[in-house]
Amino acid sequence: MNTNHLRYMLAIAGSKNLTAAAQGLYLTQPALTKTLNMLEETYQVQLFDRSTSPIMPTYAGTVFLEAARQLLDMEEHLESQMRLLSNGEKGRISFGIPGAHGTTYLPLIVPAFTKKYPNMTIDITEAHMAELEQRLLTGNLDICMSTLPISLDILDYEEIFDDPIVIGVSKDSDFAKQFNLSCNTLFTPYVISGKDLNGQIFNSGSPEGGVRRAANDLFMRHSVHPKHIHTFCRHETAVKLAAVDGHFVVTPCFTPKSLGVVDKMAFFTLDNPVYCRKKIICYRKGMLLSPQARQLIQIIKDVVRQEELFSTWNINPLAPQYKEPQQVK
Repeated sequence: MNTNHLRYMLAIAGSKNLTAAAQGLYLTQPALTKTLNMLEETYQVQLFDRSTSPIMPTYAGTVFLEAARQLLDMEEHLESQMRLLSNGEKGRISFGIPGAHGTTYLPLIVPAFTKKYPNMTIDITEAHMAELEQRLLTGNLDICMSTLPISLDILDYEEIFDDPIVIGVSKDSDFAKQFNLSCNTLFTPYVISGKDLNGQIFNSGSPEGGVRRAANDLFMRHSVHPKHIHTFCRHETAVKLAAVDGHFVVTPCFTPKSLGVVDKMAFFTLDNPVYCRKKIICYRKGMLLSPQARQLIQIIKDVVRQEELFSTWNINPLAPQYKEPQQVK
């Protein structure tokens, strides 16, 4: 079996279009079509239904593609093992990380890894999780740091720790001014109702980002209906603006701390205990991880757990303290 043929079929499945797949592979469409026809004749099955647009794999094609991924993973793993044996501890690992995570964790992870493995190279990609998932699927990344939820049908993962989520707003906002904030801190957010947030304006990072996924989950579980959501490319921008513009933001606890805006904000939660998302390391389902990848995963677990800024047990939600007695509705 020519492993290039396996890659060709995976490219067709990824692009769902023969012309686009051929362009990505730097082949002519007739050459790619010829390879597809040859494989279908060899195995006496139809791998893709070409009568639809976009083209989709048949059941036989799905079985073929899964086996192709496993065979290519085994080939990559074997080559990695041989490179290690021939070059000592030399090697290369491709690592993906969402931008907000990179700002906080890369300065901790990279020095620790390069100190322990000075001859290894880390190729780092910062992007939204949707793009990183696609790169993992196509083999352009070995591992990725992310948060749940992810596409579990194509990815496996290992948990690192829980990441507490709170809701922040400027202390100068009309909403915050109704509270006595003497006991309100990032570590002691006030517990409020989803109804309190209906009709409010929120700042948010990209819809493709992990924090936006967490916010959407929070809104759905507590029936929160924002008036409007201002969307920014980076979550950090949403947080820094929320500290001054009177709009709300759903955020991991570490972000306002790392941005230095904690003293400008009041913090709230809809859940007690506080809502958390899972920090994870993910990789392609069924992938045989290289020794380099395993070493980097262990470094990440060791460093992040040691330097963890917040833990679930450190966040203690409080009943809200109002400046004026609230009438029972």
